[in-house]
Amino acid sequence: MLQRIRERDAAGGMAMTRGVSPNADADADGDGSSPTESHESDGDAAGTAVTREESERILDDICGFLRDRPGRAAPTGLIVDAFGHAVRDKGLFRRLLKQAARLEKGAGTAQWVLRDHFA
Repeated sequence: MLQRIRERDAAGGMAMTRGVSPNADADADGDGSSPTESHESDGDAAGTAVTREESERILDDICGFLRDRPGRAAPTGLIVDAFGHAVRDKGLFRRLLKQAARLEKGAGTAQWVLRDHFA
């Protein structure tokens, strides 16, 4: 799975260097677009670089957090509370969350549910 992410990111690298996400349409609908490579940022982190290892660790942490929750799901507020203090690049975190989970909306509720291939 991580290899596919790296391949997609490498293919989209030229678009990212121009400041355009290759998955701009996909990002908007929360379908699990790919995270950025190790030294790319969307500007949320004020120029801080995140290594590939850090990205993988964050993805593992998100998956572990959701695995430990009932129904492998959590509302956005709970996830923000759990990770907000440790996140330097909010854009990267959002993309990693979308990669790991899908947002399921119900009657007045919304929950991030861990994707099956990370379960």
